[in-house]
Amino acid sequence: MTNSIFITDEEASKIKEAISNKSSLMGKSFIQLQANGDTYLKDDLIVPKNGAAGGYEHTTHMCNAVKIQTWAKIYKILKDEKYAKQAEALLDMYVEKYLQLPFAKTLTQNPPGRMFHQILNEQMWLIRVVEGYSYLKNYLSEEKQKAIEEKVITPICELMIETNSDRFDIIHNHGIWAVGCVGIAGIIMGKDDYVEKAVKGLKLDSKTGGFRAQLDNLLSPDGYYEEGPYYLRFALWPMYLFAEALERHCPDYKIFEYRDQIIKKTLYSMMDMVLNDGQLPSLNDAYRSTSIYEVGGPCVGFLYATALIYCRYGADDKLLWIAQKQDEVMINIAGLNISNALEDLKTKGKCLEYKAPESCEIKAGKSGTAGAIGVLRSKDGNGKEYRVLMSYGTHGMREHGHYDGLSIMVNMNDSSVLTDYGCARWANLTQKYEGTYAPENFSYAKHTVAHNTIVVDKATHHFANGRTAEKHDGKCHIFNTSDPKAQLMSAKTSEYADGCDMQRSVILFEDYEEFEHPILIDIFKIISKANHTYDLPFHYLGQAVEYNFPKAASNTQLTPAGDGFGYQHLWREGTGDPRVNFGYTWLHEGRFYSINSSVTNNTKVIYGTIGANDPEDHLRPEPYIILRQTGKTHAFASVLESHGMFDEAQEVAQNSFSKIDITHMLATNEQGTIVCIRLKSGVRYTVMVSNIDNVDDNTQHSIISEKNQHFSWQGSHKIIKHQS
Repeated sequence: MTNSIFITDEEASKIKEAISNKSSLMGKSFIQLQANGDTYLKDDLIVPKNGAAGGYEHTTHMCNAVKIQTWAKIYKILKDEKYAKQAEALLDMYVEKYLQLPFAKTLTQNPPGRMFHQILNEQMWLIRVVEGYSYLKNYLSEEKQKAIEEKVITPICELMIETNSDRFDIIHNHGIWAVGCVGIAGIIMGKDDYVEKAVKGLKLDSKTGGFRAQLDNLLSPDGYYEEGPYYLRFALWPMYLFAEALERHCPDYKIFEYRDQIIKKTLYSMMDMVLNDGQLPSLNDAYRSTSIYEVGGPCVGFLYATALIYCRYGADDKLLWIAQKQDEVMINIAGLNISNALEDLKTKGKCLEYKAPESCEIKAGKSGTAGAIGVLRSKDGNGKEYRVLMSYGTHGMREHGHYDGLSIMVNMNDSSVLTDYGCARWANLTQKYEGTYAPENFSYAKHTVAHNTIVVDKATHHFANGRTAEKHDGKCHIFNTSDPKAQLMSAKTSEYADGCDMQRSVILFEDYEEFEHPILIDIFKIISKANHTYDLPFHYLGQAVEYNFPKAASNTQLTPAGDGFGYQHLWREGTGDPRVNFGYTWLHEGRFYSINSSVTNNTKVIYGTIGANDPEDHLRPEPYIILRQTGKTHAFASVLESHGMFDEAQEVAQNSFSKIDITHMLATNEQGTIVCIRLKSGVRYTVMVSNIDNVDDNTQHSIISEKNQHFSWQGSHKIIKHQS
């Protein structure tokens, strides 16, 4: 039992002293907290009924939790009773009304709470309220404490432990939320059985459920989170708060040391994937706009993780950089440590330098053997970042997963160039399917055609079956960044599509004598004994500029590109017959981007916009272009180039044409794949990539093409430049 869940009286005194420096990060954070608290004091106290996600009732309940937490935290530090009095009054209203609320209606598979459409939101509400309650306990009478615990906190905990016990032990971000809020509540109320169940699961075996089981099963040894970074950002909040509560009040669990300090690795794995602006990749069901520098709402876990890692695992300038960008700190001793460290740097006249993440391969799966997320990085002469991310690991679990592999996302000039759709969801926007996942999330966003990877016979990998997908993971083939000018990652999949093995190899290549910026060389090989139709989609943002092949536009009537597996949501606006070469240029955020791909006599092109069969406009109308090939074994070779600029205000366009003339597939077999890239200047590149398993620096390759050309090289890959 405690009245100091995250802030002791001694720590509160230190924080109170520190906030006298209003320019410090702690000072600014507390000023904002108090300003919010003072604003809330002007509001009428209202406890509504329940309602739809994002509606008035939902928002009011969530705001009430924030108010209780805010007022209580201010009281803990300043000992100003006007804040405690208001928090007490609002808690009294919940004591009176909570158990009188009926269970809410829900559009999701998740069980509802009394305040919200799903119990998850009840957990989010409780984790704020119990923290506030702990700081108020010395102010409240024993009678009030008993009423709050018996009529609000305990019933919500029992809703998770008893009524919906299957959701308590689920290995999932909802499970982390369940054990986190019940465990923290148990510590505050002195209910050791709650704490033990939260740590070890309802069976107390630390295997079938509980916090330890979550950390064991949802995280790889590198800290990659099974559901993807978007859902990790949401799970960080209860994960770090519960860990801190255990460390402070139940230190024998040694939770921050558990599994080789796995909690620490969560944030670092995310840092390895982000862009310069902190943006996370939209793997699985995810928004594209999430950044580790955001700390509001569901992103507050970033704030907690930054401070608590710094406090529990030791100083790191990377964390100080993040805190500086967040411009806010957690209001407890961990946040004060960060604030003091930044003030010390300021006093010494030192500035933090941003250290960009390096290329890396982040292993997936609880044992680290289920493929990976590969990230290649480079910078141009202007410091603009170029990043390609390839997903060849686990599938994000059934509920939030995407069931395919070898998809890529590409960023150039710090901008998104090739994008993954992410999710079809308008969170808490009532008008959009009551703020939950729209039906189109399941009919489009989860499907392979939305993910920049090969689609076989117009069917999603694993036929969109999550249970089947969980049996298969990608295989890391090559990850070689020893040459910073020609970094390669390559991965393979098997049994993702009927009778097909696939290998994708991408090279981030620099040659500033010929190209303004790094280019991406993408080789995608499919091996099959039977005939199939192979679609390679490219999803991009921007405005079409040039097609270098004959095309036929649908000027009067649009039709969908197919009738299932996501194709029914693609407007077919035109088709093309490239025959000799495929080239396409578009404009995005003042830069030109071009794709140039190898083709055969029967290669076809389909292009258009997302949005067919979407009567409620749940989908974003974004462009796509698809290369279609029929045959057995086939290899696509593509080059993505960034070039030139367009200044609309100045009416100036520079270098709007691609420098590449043609990309040609020279040879491919079990040893390797050979591609020729010819520039309009006459310069040629021969690109050679190994297809041999367990290739190393000494592996020899020798390939003779159909035209009797001989190619040989040693190691994983080689690029030879030929002058005109």
